Amino acid sequence: MRALAQLVESRRRLVGDTVRRTHRLTSALKNSFPQVLPWFDDKETPLFCDFLRRWPTLKAAQLARRSTLEAFFREHHVRSADVIAQRLQAIQSATALTPDAGLVTPHALLVHAQGHPDFPLFNALPGAGAVFAPHLLVAFGAQRDRYTSADALQKYAGMAPVTERSGKKS
Repeated sequence: MRALAQLVESRRRLVGDTVRRTHRLTSALKNSFPQVLPWFDDKETPLFCDFLRRWPTLKAAQLARRSTLEAFFREHHVRSADVIAQRLQAIQSATALTPDAGLVTPHALLVHAQGHPDFPLFNALPGAGAVFAPHLLVAFGAQRDRYTSADALQKYAGMAPVTERSGKKS
């Protein structure tokens, strides 16, 4: 029961961290690349994060080839030709908030710093995906030295193998 309570508390903290990180990201983007915010409905999707990782500024997005952007959206399962066309039009017609690299560059760096370093590890696990990878990250935690073996994690979670014994059989 203690392990479950700790898991719930860890999940609550991770959700709170995710909300704080999303707010910090949105705030940074409002100061450097506000045009990107209405282009994507959900700011916690791989599509949005990968777009920012690849094109952290409006200038970078506008310098990308049309075919590269189209391929990017298709790779991220955006199937609607209208949605892709609207985003491409918005990218090309957008005007930079400021051309000053002294303001844009620090905010672009902040955008890159928002991801959790262990997320790709858990996201790569078969069947984890965008839904279960954060749950696994919470279950394992960010301290890698916390569990010295798989048995230690199983014992902590209350799933350690139990040997049944009855008489001379086990």
